[in-house]
This record gives sequence, C-alpha cells and structure tokens, in this order.
Amino acid sequence: YPDKHILVMSYYSRVTPPEGLEKPWNPQIIVQSAQLWVSAVRPIAAKDDMFAQRQKRTLDAWARQAKTLMIYDYDPHADLSRMPYWRPHAIAKDLKFFKSRGVIGFTTEGQPAYFRTGLNYYVRAKCMWNVDADVDALLKDYYTTFFGPAAAPMQQFGTAIENMLQQTPDHLAWRSNYYDWTPTFPPARVAALGKLLDRAQAKANTPEIARRIKLYRILHNYMTAYLNV
Repeated sequence: YPDKHILVMSYYSRVTPPEGLEKPWNPQIIVQSAQLWVSAVRPIAAKDDMFAQRQKRTLDAWARQAKTLMIYDYDPHADLSRMPYWRPHAIAKDLKFFKSRGVIGFTTEGQPAYFRTGLNYYVRAKCMWNVDADVDALLKDYYTTFFGPAAAPMQQFGTAIENMLQQTPDHLAWRSNYYDWTPTFPPARVAALGKLLDRAQAKANTPEIARRIKLYRILHNYMTAYLNV
C-alpha cells in the first residue's frame, strides 16, 4: 500500500528518538513529535535557552530517522499561571525550522481563551500558509483590523509583553509554573502598561472595540494582581 501511511506519536518517555539505527525508517511512517520540555518563550535553537536547545536536538534527531514529521504542541498551555504568552516572532522562526525538518502538519492542544491566545493562533495560521510571511505586516494587520483607531497603543501593549517574555532570565517550558513571575514580568513595567490601555480606550470608536479593550484590561488587572501577591 504505497499510498498509505502509519502515524506514530513520540510522547513523554518516547519523546527522544531511538539511537543506533543504521538507516532511516520506512518513508511511509510519519512521526508526530510531542513538544514536551521545550521552550515556551524563545524560538527553537535559541542559544540562551536550554529548552530551545533541547528542542532543536530532539527534532534534528527525529528528522534523521523519519522523512516526514508532524507536531503535537501546546501553545499556549493551560499552565503557566494563565499569563499572556504572545510570541509572534518566535512562532514565525519556529515554523521555518519545522518546515526545514520535514514537518507537514500540527495537532495543537490549546485554550479557547482568545484574548490570551488569539495573537499566537493568528500568526501561526498565517505562517503555516507561508513561512516567509512578514511578521510585522501580520501584526499591523491584526491590530488595525481588531482595534481600529486604537491599534497603536494596543500593539504597543502586546509588543511590551512579547519583549518581556523574550528578555526573561528564566528558562520557561510548557509545564505548571505557579511561581514567582516577577523576573519575567517586573510589576512596575506591567503596571505602567495600564496607560496604554487608557489611551486605547479613549480612541475606541465603537462599542465592540471598547469591549475588546475591556477584556485586555481584565487580563492586565489579573497580571498586576498576581504579580503583587
């Protein structure tokens, strides 16, 4: 049956591929690699993140054995204290890496909390169609379409969160992380973002845009409360 394929999943204790095989697997076998113990923040292969380095080694090893790969990932996972996890530029780099290693598709375990996860899903969907898409142009489209005249301060809000995540001194993976988040999200920097939401609210010209900004305000209030426990 040359037109049929068998999909196998590498999960938990089988995330790391077997060693010592002398030749690649049958090309009709597709390995779906679960992205466990990988960076939740930085792109694959980032030199300053041990989980990103581990992810690269694991995927490189699987790509040597299996001609075709699929990915089972968690972006953003329910853990990580329900903090926002906007990482559009890292996602774009990841998708280029995945394509270069023979990845043809994804199964994603995520959350239906759009105002915490939506930006990641938007960028992922666009870059899955075109891994060379201009991420900054995608972001401009997202914020302009979603927030209208309030786009500028809302994009500044999202960019500030992304920058804090990329600059964190911690190595963050998709796992339960109910701990001190202040190194990643310094309370004073997060509190100051409220002024951007004030500006955005003042520019809202429709009830729908005002409601969207209000939901981001709720998320911001949650962050400030959590960081000051």
